Amino acid sequence: MATLLFPSLPPKLFVGINLTTFTSSPTFQGITNIPPGLHFLYSGTDASLSIRHGRWLLITDPRVYKLHWNASLEHLDLRDSEDVHDQAQDYISHQQRKARALIDYAALINAPNEAQDVSKPDPNSWSTLTSHITARCLTRILGASLTLTSLSSAAQDSDAEHIPGLSSEQATAVLNARDDSELG
Repeated sequence: MATLLFPSLPPKLFVGINLTTFTSSPTFQGITNIPPGLHFLYSGTDASLSIRHGRWLLITDPRVYKLHWNASLEHLDLRDSEDVHDQAQDYISHQQRKARALIDYAALINAPNEAQDVSKPDPNSWSTLTSHITARCLTRILGASLTLTSLSSAAQDSDAEHIPGLSSEQATAVLNARDDSELG
């Protein structure tokens, strides 16, 4: 089972893993006991804003993944380091002694849904959905970083008047500004 650590995550950040989303709290530091397989981690600065930055993780063995919040680009950066594992094990031990700073993956995906009108997905749904996706396929589509950014504009949806988000013009401006900042 793997652990995701978020030592610099700002509070009230919209975070999702696989089919479950939540808003981070000031004490939230990570997710433990994540089972092997493909997992999709994503975030956004606001649950109502339609921009999401995500990354695929292929978990094959017990490992600690440390992700830092990049405030200027508003996404999570995966830290690759040889000694992250040892440092992270000490960090996990410290955090587990604190007031529930780490959330158990099973408890997270089985937690009651905030929106009462939306049913909670079956905990096995994610493994069923990803059972035919390979790391090779993801790498071919997304490149070695396995990251992507999505933007949904209300003007593109069939029920636009009920979906909060950006107008088509705003979405285009955001994407163009992001592309310009990455290139320059």
